[in-house]
Amino acid sequence: MSLPPNVDRRTTLDAVNWSLVAVAFVFVVLRFWARMYNRALGFDDGLMLVSWLLFLVAAIIFQIAASSGGTRHWIYLSLGEMEEQEKWMVINLPIAIAVTGIGKFAVGLTTLRIFGNTSRWKKWAVWSMLFILTTVSIIDIFIALFRCGLPQTQWNFAKLVTAKCLPTQSYDIFNEFVIAVQAFSDYFFSILPMVAVWKLKMSLRRRLTVIFLLGLTLITAAVATVKMCLQIKLTHDDLTWDTLPIDICFSFEAMFIIVFGSVPVLNPLWKACTHIRLSSAGSKFTGPPKEFSSPSYKYNPPPQTPPQSPPETAVRDARWLQAGDLELARLTGYPAQPAATAGVGEWKSSDEHWKVHVHQQIHQTATPGYDEYEQQNSTM
Repeated sequence: MSLPPNVDRRTTLDAVNWSLVAVAFVFVVLRFWARMYNRALGFDDGLMLVSWLLFLVAAIIFQIAASSGGTRHWIYLSLGEMEEQEKWMVINLPIAIAVTGIGKFAVGLTTLRIFGNTSRWKKWAVWSMLFILTTVSIIDIFIALFRCGLPQTQWNFAKLVTAKCLPTQSYDIFNEFVIAVQAFSDYFFSILPMVAVWKLKMSLRRRLTVIFLLGLTLITAAVATVKMCLQIKLTHDDLTWDTLPIDICFSFEAMFIIVFGSVPVLNPLWKACTHIRLSSAGSKFTGPPKEFSSPSYKYNPPPQTPPQSPPETAVRDARWLQAGDLELARLTGYPAQPAATAGVGEWKSSDEHWKVHVHQQIHQTATPGYDEYEQQNSTM
């Protein structure tokens, strides 16, 4: 059997990693900008930043490992290079687990903020998923570091011969289980809010737009599923060469977690950048109209009718809004702004100038949490 070609795929790994780290950084900045713009910075935003920082550390370790043969065939490495690769794998594996685990936890917290007080059972379902995700990820990190006692035993081949370690096959099975749980959490945190938004009474176009934004996380789930399949097929015969596709899948997964986990919260920033908000202002005219050339003319406005209450269905549909449901309101634009009615006052004339007085009256229906929603959106 002939030997495989002695090639190095370091350039490919570096190009992919640093491109994805840069894209993820842009969306972290946009996420913080949008949240600070709304004065709604939360714990999930901090976790997403931590996930990106760990992603950056993982990319640096990938580059260091690649410089010492981490992207070549295992058979061409010296004993020292093999130990070096084992060291970086042991160090980087817990970091990679933390990157995806913390990022998915942040997505789960964002989902909780979207649900607010609208559904108790959905909140408990999300908390249960977060508990399972956190538990298995922490156990996986612990086993990855200490399955042979001290971590350095795993990359010291002389000590590894006599060390008592958890069987590699057993650890691989548990690691695959953790990857499967993380992939399932992506599906869970995407489908559950999509179903909740579909049940809201709003325009079909608006619902489909929001569902599309929330459904982007399914792409992350698909990448995580591919990574799980590659992990299952992994053999330890050519470790450095066979783990490269898994490393690239991890980088795409980490980037998608940050990007697609941040897209739904960018809606207020998108509105602020693409819509021109019109503000009411008084108007002055420097000369009288020809129709009212007589100084003694006085305009009597028609009697104002009292503002109409919103339809009963609008009142009923808005009653779901509570003080803690502002995230869903920002995301969906629901409930709608109350209608405004305007009345025009008297025309008054004098020998010096003409004046126009405009009176605006806003009627809003009192619904639970509506005042807070208005205060929050006044800064958007």
